[in-house]
Amino acid sequence: MGSFIPSQADQEICRNLTKRFSGQLVPGGGGKTYIQQLRDHHGRENLFDGKHHLQRVAYRLCTSVTGGAPVPADPTSRSRWHHLLRKLLTPQTTKAINTVLKKILESPGISYAVFSTQPAPTVQNFELHPSNSGDPMLLLDANGKVFCQVILDCHDDLPLPTPAPGTEPDPPDPETTPEKPIAVRRKKKKPVKKAKSSKKKKAPARKAVRKKR
Repeated sequence: MGSFIPSQADQEICRNLTKRFSGQLVPGGGGKTYIQQLRDHHGRENLFDGKHHLQRVAYRLCTSVTGGAPVPADPTSRSRWHHLLRKLLTPQTTKAINTVLKKILESPGISYAVFSTQPAPTVQNFELHPSNSGDPMLLLDANGKVFCQVILDCHDDLPLPTPAPGTEPDPPDPETTPEKPIAVRRKKKKPVKKAKSSKKKKAPARKAVRKKR
Protein backbone atom coordinates (compact mmCIF):
# COMPACT_ATOMS: atom_id res chain seq x y z
CA MET A 1 0.00 0.00 0.00
CA GLY A 2 1.09 3.51 -0.76
CA SER A 3 0.16 6.64 1.13
CA PHE A 4 -1.63 8.82 -1.43
CA ILE A 5 -5.17 7.89 -0.39
CA PRO A 6 -6.81 9.74 1.24
CA SER A 7 -5.51 12.73 -0.69
CA GLN A 8 -6.19 16.34 0.27
CA ALA A 9 -9.06 16.41 -2.26
CA ASP A 10 -10.44 13.14 -0.81
CA GLN A 11 -10.46 14.66 2.65
CA GLU A 12 -12.17 17.83 1.43
CA ILE A 13 -14.92 15.85 -0.30
CA CYS A 14 -15.44 13.49 2.63
CA ARG A 15 -15.48 16.33 5.14
CA ASN A 16 -18.32 18.11 3.33
CA LEU A 17 -20.33 14.93 2.71
CA THR A 18 -19.92 14.02 6.39
CA LYS A 19 -21.25 17.43 7.38
CA ARG A 20 -24.24 17.05 5.03
CA PHE A 21 -25.13 13.70 6.71
CA SER A 22 -24.26 14.89 10.22
CA GLY A 23 -26.16 15.45 13.43
CA GLN A 24 -24.93 19.03 13.67
CA LEU A 25 -27.56 21.73 13.91
CA VAL A 26 -28.21 23.74 10.75
CA PRO A 27 -27.61 27.47 11.36
CA GLY A 28 -31.04 29.07 11.29
CA GLY A 29 -32.62 25.70 10.50
CA GLY A 30 -35.30 25.78 13.16
CA GLY A 31 -33.52 23.30 15.42
CA LYS A 32 -33.05 20.67 12.69
CA THR A 33 -29.81 18.83 12.04
CA TYR A 34 -28.18 18.53 8.62
CA ILE A 35 -29.31 14.92 8.23
CA GLN A 36 -32.86 15.77 9.33
CA GLN A 37 -32.99 18.51 6.73
CA LEU A 38 -31.66 16.10 4.11
CA ARG A 39 -34.28 13.52 5.10
CA ASP A 40 -36.96 16.16 4.58
CA HIS A 41 -35.55 16.79 1.11
CA HIS A 42 -35.49 13.04 0.43
CA GLY A 43 -39.24 13.00 1.03
CA ARG A 44 -39.63 15.43 -1.87
CA GLU A 45 -36.87 14.17 -4.17
CA ASN A 46 -35.14 10.78 -4.07
CA LEU A 47 -31.56 11.64 -5.02
CA PHE A 48 -30.52 7.98 -4.87
CA ASP A 49 -33.13 6.38 -7.12
CA GLY A 50 -30.57 5.43 -9.79
CA LYS A 51 -32.02 8.01 -12.19
CA HIS A 52 -30.00 10.88 -10.79
CA HIS A 53 -26.35 11.23 -11.82
CA LEU A 54 -23.91 10.80 -8.94
CA GLN A 55 -21.59 13.60 -10.04
CA ARG A 56 -24.49 16.07 -9.97
CA VAL A 57 -25.84 14.70 -6.68
CA ALA A 58 -22.41 14.98 -5.04
CA TYR A 59 -22.07 18.55 -6.30
CA ARG A 60 -25.48 19.49 -4.87
CA LEU A 61 -24.84 17.80 -1.52
CA CYS A 62 -21.46 19.44 -0.97
CA THR A 63 -22.32 22.94 -2.16
CA SER A 64 -25.42 22.96 0.04
CA VAL A 65 -23.15 23.17 3.09
CA THR A 66 -20.42 25.39 1.62
CA GLY A 67 -22.68 28.26 0.62
CA GLY A 68 -22.20 27.40 -3.05
CA ALA A 69 -18.40 27.10 -3.01
CA PRO A 70 -17.25 24.20 -5.25
CA VAL A 71 -15.78 21.01 -3.77
CA PRO A 72 -12.92 20.22 -4.13
CA ALA A 73 -11.69 23.80 -4.38
CA ASP A 74 -8.95 22.87 -6.87
CA PRO A 75 -10.49 22.70 -10.39
CA THR A 76 -8.26 19.81 -11.56
CA SER A 77 -9.15 17.70 -8.52
CA ARG A 78 -12.78 18.62 -9.06
CA SER A 79 -12.77 17.43 -12.69
CA ARG A 80 -11.15 14.14 -11.59
CA TRP A 81 -13.81 13.64 -8.90
CA HIS A 82 -16.67 14.30 -11.33
CA HIS A 83 -15.04 12.01 -13.90
CA LEU A 84 -14.72 9.24 -11.32
CA LEU A 85 -18.42 9.41 -10.45
CA ARG A 86 -19.57 9.72 -14.05
CA LYS A 87 -17.24 7.33 -15.86
CA LEU A 88 -14.94 5.23 -13.68
CA LEU A 89 -17.37 3.62 -11.25
CA THR A 90 -18.91 0.34 -12.36
CA PRO A 91 -22.72 0.00 -12.33
CA GLN A 92 -22.35 -2.33 -9.31
CA THR A 93 -20.47 0.31 -7.32
CA THR A 94 -22.89 3.08 -8.31
CA LYS A 95 -25.81 0.90 -7.27
CA ALA A 96 -24.17 0.06 -3.92
CA ILE A 97 -23.59 3.77 -3.18
CA ASN A 98 -27.19 4.68 -4.02
CA THR A 99 -28.54 1.76 -1.98
CA VAL A 100 -26.55 2.58 1.17
CA LEU A 101 -27.21 6.33 1.10
CA LYS A 102 -30.93 5.73 0.53
CA LYS A 103 -31.03 3.32 3.49
CA ILE A 104 -29.29 5.89 5.70
CA LEU A 105 -31.94 8.51 4.96
CA GLU A 106 -34.80 6.05 5.39
CA SER A 107 -33.52 4.63 8.70
CA PRO A 108 -34.35 6.97 11.62
CA GLY A 109 -32.18 4.82 13.92
CA ILE A 110 -29.05 5.98 12.07
CA SER A 111 -27.97 9.29 13.63
CA TYR A 112 -25.38 10.30 11.05
CA ALA A 113 -22.87 9.06 8.46
CA VAL A 114 -19.10 9.44 8.15
CA PHE A 115 -17.41 9.33 4.73
CA SER A 116 -13.85 8.25 3.97
CA THR A 117 -11.62 6.61 1.36
CA GLN A 118 -8.94 3.96 1.72
CA PRO A 119 -6.67 1.81 -0.45
CA ALA A 120 -7.84 -1.83 -0.41
CA PRO A 121 -7.27 -5.07 -2.39
CA THR A 122 -10.57 -4.84 -4.27
CA VAL A 123 -11.73 -6.88 -7.26
CA GLN A 124 -12.86 -3.76 -9.12
CA ASN A 125 -10.92 -0.51 -9.17
CA PHE A 126 -13.46 1.17 -6.88
CA GLU A 127 -15.89 -0.51 -4.50
CA LEU A 128 -18.10 0.60 -1.65
CA HIS A 129 -16.90 -1.17 1.46
CA PRO A 130 -17.49 -4.01 2.00
CA SER A 131 -17.37 -5.45 -1.54
CA ASN A 132 -20.34 -3.45 -2.89
CA SER A 133 -22.72 -5.37 -0.64
CA GLY A 134 -25.19 -2.48 -0.38
CA ASP A 135 -25.49 -3.07 3.37
CA PRO A 136 -24.82 -0.06 5.63
CA MET A 137 -21.78 -0.57 7.87
CA LEU A 138 -23.22 0.42 11.25
CA LEU A 139 -21.17 1.32 14.31
CA LEU A 140 -21.81 2.71 17.78
CA ASP A 141 -20.10 5.92 18.89
CA ALA A 142 -19.00 6.89 22.40
CA ASN A 143 -22.41 8.47 23.09
CA GLY A 144 -24.30 5.31 22.16
CA LYS A 145 -25.49 6.70 18.81
CA VAL A 146 -25.65 4.45 15.75
CA PHE A 147 -23.80 5.85 12.74
CA CYS A 148 -22.90 4.55 9.29
CA GLN A 149 -19.33 4.38 8.03
CA VAL A 150 -19.30 4.99 4.25
CA ILE A 151 -15.93 4.00 2.78
CA LEU A 152 -14.88 4.01 -0.86
CA ASP A 153 -12.23 1.31 -1.36
CA CYS A 154 -9.65 2.12 -4.05
CA HIS A 155 -7.55 -0.66 -5.60
CA ASP A 156 -4.73 1.61 -6.80
CA ASP A 157 -3.23 4.05 -4.33
CA LEU A 158 -2.61 6.62 -7.06
CA PRO A 159 -4.01 9.99 -8.20
CA LEU A 160 -7.16 9.78 -10.31
CA PRO A 161 -6.65 10.22 -14.07
CA THR A 162 -7.18 13.73 -15.39
CA PRO A 163 -9.99 13.81 -17.97
CA ALA A 164 -9.53 15.51 -21.32
CA PRO A 165 -10.22 19.26 -21.22
CA GLY A 166 -13.87 20.12 -21.73
CA THR A 167 -15.20 16.61 -21.07
CA GLU A 168 -16.39 17.28 -17.51
CA PRO A 169 -18.72 20.29 -17.19
CA ASP A 170 -18.05 22.36 -14.10
CA PRO A 171 -20.45 22.35 -12.38
CA PRO A 172 -21.95 19.07 -13.65
CA ASP A 173 -25.00 19.46 -15.86
CA PRO A 174 -28.32 19.66 -13.99
CA GLU A 175 -30.74 16.75 -14.12
CA THR A 176 -33.39 16.74 -16.83
CA THR A 177 -36.11 16.99 -14.18
CA PRO A 178 -36.49 20.26 -12.24
CA GLU A 179 -34.13 20.34 -9.28
CA LYS A 180 -35.30 21.23 -5.83
CA PRO A 181 -32.53 23.12 -4.04
CA ILE A 182 -30.90 21.39 -1.07
CA ALA A 183 -30.64 24.62 0.85
CA VAL A 184 -29.23 25.37 4.25
CA ARG A 185 -31.29 28.15 5.70
CA ARG A 186 -29.40 30.83 7.52
CA LYS A 187 -30.63 33.42 9.96
CA LYS A 188 -31.65 36.65 8.32
CA LYS A 189 -30.00 39.67 9.78
CA LYS A 190 -32.53 41.91 11.42
CA PRO A 191 -32.45 45.49 10.17
CA VAL A 192 -30.72 47.74 12.61
CA LYS A 193 -33.15 50.25 14.06
CA LYS A 194 -31.93 53.78 14.28
CA ALA A 195 -31.74 54.96 17.85
CA LYS A 196 -34.21 57.69 18.66
CA SER A 197 -32.64 60.97 19.50
CA SER A 198 -32.79 61.69 23.21
CA LYS A 199 -32.68 65.42 22.62
CA LYS A 200 -36.00 67.12 23.28
CA LYS A 201 -37.16 69.85 21.00
CA LYS A 202 -36.83 73.21 22.60
CA ALA A 203 -40.08 75.06 23.16
CA PRO A 204 -40.30 78.29 21.19
CA ALA A 205 -39.12 81.25 23.24
CA ARG A 206 -41.93 83.44 24.57
CA LYS A 207 -41.83 87.11 23.87
CA ALA A 208 -41.82 89.31 26.93
CA VAL A 209 -44.97 91.36 27.27
CA ARG A 210 -44.43 94.94 28.45
CA LYS A 211 -46.81 96.15 31.06
CA LYS A 212 -48.37 99.56 30.54
CA ARG A 213 -47.71 102.01 33.30
